[in-house]
Amino acid sequence: MRGVQESLAGRVAVLSLTSLSQAEISGCAMEPFVIDLESLLKRKEGREDADTRKIFERIYRESMPAIVSGVNSNSQIFYSSYINTYIERDIKELSEAIDSLKFYRFITAVAARCSQMLNIAEIARDADINQTQAKSWLGILETLESGAILENYVVAEIRKTYMNCGKEPYLYYYRDKDAKEIDVVLEHDGVLNPIEIKKTSNPGSELIKVFQLLDKSSTPRPKGAVICI
Repeated sequence: MRGVQESLAGRVAVLSLTSLSQAEISGCAMEPFVIDLESLLKRKEGREDADTRKIFERIYRESMPAIVSGVNSNSQIFYSSYINTYIERDIKELSEAIDSLKFYRFITAVAARCSQMLNIAEIARDADINQTQAKSWLGILETLESGAILENYVVAEIRKTYMNCGKEPYLYYYRDKDAKEIDVVLEHDGVLNPIEIKKTSNPGSELIKVFQLLDKSSTPRPKGAVICI
């Protein structure tokens, strides 16, 4: 955008592109994720069932087009080259003052805290930078990069179902003063749907007790969901 001389206001549509979603990889229809039994059963049609091992193989392999298509068969070489190019070209373009080695340590520190509450002080300490730098660099990561592991994978997949349909997803994380948490709160059509993401094959009813926290809201909470493997 820095190279664009005009604003292009009213003459351009901006579409956010992510790596491929599981629906795209499976060749299935794309529609926004909603918590409705009929919609969920329909979404399952034509898709391969996956056990825990397969899910984590997908997460590890990720979903960049060159890997999915088989153009690049060695994912480790692909992603190490991706990171090197990302740091040397894209990051340098945003700020020439960034130390490449420190930024690499910063990426590692951020990735190690995937799906945890953000603690700027800890990340800055591990990357050997100050907190102002850490906040600035997190902004760069939010502009150019996204994460993995199970919770991030699920949230990213939900987000893709909206973005690929040209819609903005309204996803929130809930935590109150008593440290009670809800992994995802999905807002759409005037309702709130709480979602818990757990790595368990036998989820218990205790997982949904926290959903009652949203009953205090003026926005209705018709249904919730537990996503688990």
